[in-house]
Formats: sequence, C-alpha cells, structure tokens
Amino acid sequence: MTRALLAPLVITPLLAGCALLVSGTTQTVPVDAHPERAEVFLDGVSQGFTPLELRLARGQEHTLTLRVGDRSRSVHLTPRVQGGLLALDAAPPALLAIGTVLWCNPPRGTEVAEPVRAIGCTLGVLLTVGATAPLLVDAGTGALYELSPGAVVVDFD
Repeated sequence: MTRALLAPLVITPLLAGCALLVSGTTQTVPVDAHPERAEVFLDGVSQGFTPLELRLARGQEHTLTLRVGDRSRSVHLTPRVQGGLLALDAAPPALLAIGTVLWCNPPRGTEVAEPVRAIGCTLGVLLTVGATAPLLVDAGTGALYELSPGAVVVDFD
C-alpha cells in the first residue's frame, strides 16, 4: 500500500469526534398527535401524517407544524450541546494543554535541558492543536448537538 493511500487511513480516525461516531449527524424524532392523522409539515414542507418518525439534522433548528382540519400547532426543535460528548471531545486537548504549559514552564528547581524543553514544548503545542480536531469536526457536522424536544406529541382535543 502506498503512503498516499495509507495517510488517510491513519489520519481519519484522529479527526472523527466522539459525537460523530456515537450519535451521527441526524436524529430520529417521533411525531404523534391526538387525534391521529394530523398532517405534519417540516419547515413548511409536508412530510405525511402522524404517527411518523422524521430523521432531522442535529445542528439545525426546525419547525414542525401539525394540522388537523383548520387547527394547527407548531413546535420548534432547537439544537442543544450534548454535554457528555462535549466533555469527551474537550478533555484530551485540555489535558494536553495543561501538560504542555507545565512542560514549557517547569516549576522552580526542576532541571530540564533547554533543547529537550524546546522540543517537548513544540511537540505539546502541535499535539494540543491536533487534539482539537474532533471537537471542531463534531461542532461543524452538527453531531455535537441533540434536538430538543426529542419527541413531539400534539394534543388537538
């Protein structure tokens, strides 16, 4: 296998964030109404009748409008950061940053040869910057978010 083909295989897993791997970029949102058979509009476009499930992009706001006869109700779906996945993405760069600061600025009385300190400091900065890639990927793809509410039930009675 050539280096040109091997490089993407090595780099891609490093760029994939926890949220992208665990949650993906879409979320299934169940939609129901009482009485059943309400027409569902997603951002103004008819999607069918309840009950149904919609697969929606996590990183975008959506408006669901349910209509029965001349009555309608709207529900706004809002992306919210998934805290646990944010912590998983943010922990490695935060720990690397702390380690890099300590390595670059050792406590008094600690002897570190200048070339070793400089090399370690540079490597620490590069690793810290590289470790932020999963967080950026998750935020950019929308995988870091979860739509709220996660299920929609509208009562017309």
